[in-house]
Amino acid sequence: MATTVPNTFSNGTNADASQVNANFTAHNTAIDGVAAMTGVVTPAVKMRGSAIIAATEARSNTAYGLMTTPDRVTGIVLPSAGLIIVKYFAYWNETVDGAARAAIFVGANQLKVAQINTAAPAVQEAGCSGAANITQPLSSAWWGLTSGGSAANATGHSAPVTTGQAIAVHNVGGTDQATAFGGGACEIYNLPAGTYDVSVQFKASSGTVNVLNRALYVEAKGY
Repeated sequence: MATTVPNTFSNGTNADASQVNANFTAHNTAIDGVAAMTGVVTPAVKMRGSAIIAATEARSNTAYGLMTTPDRVTGIVLPSAGLIIVKYFAYWNETVDGAARAAIFVGANQLKVAQINTAAPAVQEAGCSGAANITQPLSSAWWGLTSGGSAANATGHSAPVTTGQAIAVHNVGGTDQATAFGGGACEIYNLPAGTYDVSVQFKASSGTVNVLNRALYVEAKGY
């Protein structure tokens, strides 16, 4: 975006208030234009944010909702024809096998995904596969959230390394492992311009779902 600054000055010259204000107005207009295109944060426009939560928290509700410390980024400003990009990684377990679910929400709306041979896009969610009380990785992926990992007779882990780790779930085989794998960013389109809260929410049809070592990154990007 090209912007012409209306006044330039050299050493030894003085500027009046209107000239200085004109320079600042042009400068801020240019910065806001770059923010709309690239997602660079300015004081007036919040286009990215994160929620990093190490604590283990639990939820036993049968309807979707937030943990006590929410996996949520608020006030994300989306420009017209923009995308909301969500990256998420956590560890979770469930006290009842097959009961826990997790999903991405934009405001009050659960993320949906197109499916083959269906009348309309369907809500997207991940299940805590494996067995009760076994901690699994939970990751964003291009289609939403995905999970999978150790079964009851395997030893898993519940914390990421501190030297860098992929936002992904990768199962390399074995008869006691789930088949789900994937990762990366989920890019959400077809939203009107506006301000959004983006979250990952949880529910359990019975028992309790426990989540820990959570990292949520949200970005709005204009085109």
